[in-house]
Order: sequence, then C-alpha cells, then structure tokens
Amino acid sequence: TRPLFDTEGNYTRIDTYGNPVAVSKQNVSESRTKALLGSLNLSYTFFNKFKISTLIGGDLSDKEQDKWFSGLNGSGIFRDGELGRRLLRDRNTRKWNWHSTLSYVPGFKGLHQMDAIAGIELRGDRVDFDYARGDGFDNFATSQPVSLAEDQDYQSDFSVSTARSFFTQWNYNYNQRYFFLVNFRIDQSSVFGGDNDTAYNGGLGLSWNISSENFLKNNQWIDFLRVRTSYGQTGNSRIGSYTALGLYDIRDTPFAYQSIGQSATLDVDFPPNPNLGWEVNAKFNVGLDLDFLNRFTLTADFFRDNLKDLIVSRDIIAEAGYSSARINGANMYNQGIELSLAANWFPESEFTWRSSFNLTRIRNKVTSLTGLESEFSSASLARAQRVGHPTSTLWGFNFVGIDPANGRELFEVDGEIYDAVTLRNNFDETDWIPLGDTQPDLFGGLNNTFSYKNISLNIIMSYAFGGDILIRRALVDGYNDLDSRNFTVEVFHDAWKQPGDIATLPVIIKRSPIVNNSSKYIYDNSHVKLKSVSLRYRVPVEKMKVPFESLEVGINGSNLHYWFMEASPEGRNGVAELRNPYPEM
Repeated sequence: TRPLFDTEGNYTRIDTYGNPVAVSKQNVSESRTKALLGSLNLSYTFFNKFKISTLIGGDLSDKEQDKWFSGLNGSGIFRDGELGRRLLRDRNTRKWNWHSTLSYVPGFKGLHQMDAIAGIELRGDRVDFDYARGDGFDNFATSQPVSLAEDQDYQSDFSVSTARSFFTQWNYNYNQRYFFLVNFRIDQSSVFGGDNDTAYNGGLGLSWNISSENFLKNNQWIDFLRVRTSYGQTGNSRIGSYTALGLYDIRDTPFAYQSIGQSATLDVDFPPNPNLGWEVNAKFNVGLDLDFLNRFTLTADFFRDNLKDLIVSRDIIAEAGYSSARINGANMYNQGIELSLAANWFPESEFTWRSSFNLTRIRNKVTSLTGLESEFSSASLARAQRVGHPTSTLWGFNFVGIDPANGRELFEVDGEIYDAVTLRNNFDETDWIPLGDTQPDLFGGLNNTFSYKNISLNIIMSYAFGGDILIRRALVDGYNDLDSRNFTVEVFHDAWKQPGDIATLPVIIKRSPIVNNSSKYIYDNSHVKLKSVSLRYRVPVEKMKVPFESLEVGINGSNLHYWFMEASPEGRNGVAELRNPYPEM
C-alpha cells in the first residue's frame, strides 16, 4: 500500500490504481440496454417475370451506463483529494431503412439467360448522447447522485445522418458456360460537404465455366473448373456525421451577477470543408476455382485494391482559427494473393477426415500524400505515413547497444552514434527510419475435422510468418513506471550496474531519457497458434426412450498454445511473454 495522506491528515498525492480486490467489492459498473428491431417486407409478382419488393425496417436502442468509483480505494481518489466519482452515460439510437426493388427473373430456358434488378434505398439515423459526472462526495463509500457532488459536469450531444441510393444490376449467361454481369449505383450521404456528397460506382464481372466445354467432358480428374475476373469501384462514407461541417461547443457560462448564459466556441478540430468527398476503392480481382479427383477443392485469387481520396487529418495555419482539417489527402493500394484448399480424404468411408487450408499474402504501399512536408506524418507507437512505404511499417531509431562506460542507450543516425540524451535533444520523428513491418509475409489457417460414427474431433490452427511487433517500452525497461507495474527478469540480470559492464538494458535511474520507438523493442511475431480443439459426442437418442430429439456433449479448449519462431532465451522473456500485458484468455 502507498499512503495518500501524511501523518497529519494532509493530502499528499494521487493514486488512481486501487487494490483490485477492493475495486471489485466497492465499485459499481452497470450497463443496461433496451432494444427493438423489426422489419416489414412486402412483394408482388406479375406477368410471371417481374417482382416488386419493398422493405421498411427500424432499429431502436437505449444504452445506459452507471459507474461508481468508491473513495475507499485508490480508483476513487481524484485531484485535491476529492473522494468518490459517479459517471452516468445514456446513448439513444434510432435507425430506419427503406428500400424498394423491381426484379426481372424470367424462366431460365434456352441458351441465353438473363435477369436484372433495379432499386432505391433511403436510410437515416439519429444518436442522442447524455453524460453526467460528479467528483467529491460527503458519503464516498456508496453510490451517490451526481447532484450531491462537489464538482459536477454535464454534457449532451446528438448526431443525425441520412443517405439515399439508386442501384441496378444485369446478369447474363450463355448456356451456363459464359457469365457476364454489370452493375451501377449512385449514393448520396449527408456526412460529406454539400459540394461533393454524391458517388458514382459500378463494376463488371466475367467468368468462364471451362468444365462445361466439350473438350473436358470426358476428363477423369477435373470435376469442376472455372476462371473469373471482375473490376469495380466502391465508396466509403463511415466517417462520422459532421466531419465536413464546422462545429461549435455550446456551454453554460457564468456571467456578471451570478447569472448563467450560454457561450459558443469553435471546435478547432472540425473546420468546415464543403469539398470533402467519398473515399474510393477501385477493386480488381482474377480467380480460379477447381474441384478435382472427387476429393479436393482449390480456390486461387489475385486482387488489387486502389484506394483513392482517403480522408485524413492535416494541420492548417493558425490564422485560420483551427488546428487541423479533414481532407481527401491520401492514396494507397493493397494487393495480394489468396489460396485455399479443402480436402475430403475418405469420401466413401465410415471414418471421415476433412481438411481446409488457406494462405494469404498482402502487400500495401502509400502512393501519395497531400498537405504534408516531406510526405511524412508521424504518429504514436512508431506509426507513420510515407510515400513508397506500407502503412504497417514500424518507424524509429536504430538501437546499437549500451555504453559500457555510463550505461546509456546508444543509437545510430546517419552513420553516427549518439546516446539517448543527445538523440532526444537533436533529433525527432522526421529522422526515423523503417525498422520493421507488422504485416506478415504469409498468414492463414488449418482446420481438420475427424469423425467416426457419433464422435467428432475438430482442430483449428492459425499461422503468421514474417510480421513484426513493437513491444511497449514500459514492459521491458520503462523505469519511470515503477509505481504501477512489475518488470521483466531481464532488469535484474541484464541492466547496466557499473563501468565496464556489457549490458543489454540501460542503467536503472528514475529519470532515464525515453526513446520509445527503437529497434530494441521490435520482435519477430512469426508463430503458429493452436486456436481450438473440440471433442464432441452425439448421443444416439433415436434408439432410446427419452424426451429428446437430439443430445450432444462435448469439451472445447480455446487459445491453447503458441509456437514462436523467435524463442524466448533461457531464463528470460521474449515475444511470447511480452506481446500481451496480460496472458491471453
């Protein structure tokens, strides 16, 4: 325990952690949700070829949260020694949706077959949010009304958004061999600027069922073979209701003679931008589907997504009255391959074994940035945007060791070696270099299911190879965090203690210079994971005189084990222990 008051009863410090047992017994955290979801669908078919459908739906929900931090433990002690805190949140959501379609679906006869659909959709939602907080109570042991608190804060907010869409699609195939589709849609959303709230999107698709051709009909090992390709464009509007509009904060303000009025101030983070428009994703795909030997199914795809006009935040000149603005200011692409293979090893046996394996490789690269000097934007946790590099790149300084003379960390910048103090005083994030990449080179999974009569066993595994992870400094050698956590055993064994030591961790001092983004904290995250093992038995109730139609018993284990390529050193911690602050459940 750590005293919060001195021997004379004066408040000395703030401790917001609290004994976890006391927190669980003395604090209150409740959440109540009421929801109503419903829809009505009507349809009418005429001339045996046309169908008109309409649907209207609604989603109403109200979520209330109530939190009480008791002043009897550290979590309920706040500035100036105030004891007890009450938080109340209420979120009321109302969503509605209406769409109507006209479909043309003739009877599929003859060599030429086609169908089509056209429709319109309207949708909207409103969210009301209320918040109340109280700090400091005379009775701080049990939950109290916010109105009795010494300090009170009340906030309310709401957001409204609406959208409308028109869409159409036409499908055609010739003799179940050659397939063609084309679609087009127009979308409008209130979340964008009035000058740029409309998006025009569409796509084309082709596929060829090769296994229907005469030259493959007598083939003994190909059961099904198809090649396909598509190209299309989609838009993204999930950016918040008022991102394109200038916002104000309205609050009650005391005036002269103790009267209360309302004042409005600009929200410096949300200037108006009538040109803010839709994000665009131009998608290309080519794929292959193959069933063979009456046992195996193979699917292979190559894809490329060109993302344009991504919405980003950029600093603007102070004279504008705002700190930053949202603009369509970035382009990038994602491309890769996806492979999946499924197998039924014993299709005609009482014992069955089914397997599925998939593999994915994705590469990402930023192709342009607007409104940035040197095409660079820094962010926390060694993230950054830079043209020509993936968004998953880890950036920072290259750690080269510990100075044996004084125990300080040493870093290399442009071929020169500097200690941590000099580095902090003379360099910043613009001097970072790429140190790793969190995106794995390959990732996927393996699923095996074995069954015999009424018993089945399912084993699910996943893997990722080539990706890096940045471990938080506080878990390794963040000496300034002694108040709140333990340290790894490396601190005892490997920290510098006296001149001449060849150490891997710096000298233990209270005010050590902090360099969070360093190659020192980057680990290889390549691993194989045993995600789940499930054993089940289906009781043959059909042979019993019991009031059950079915009965099954089983046992399941989840997140059972990891095998890391970068193994932990003997008696030390590695990525297996440091990748999560707490063990995975």
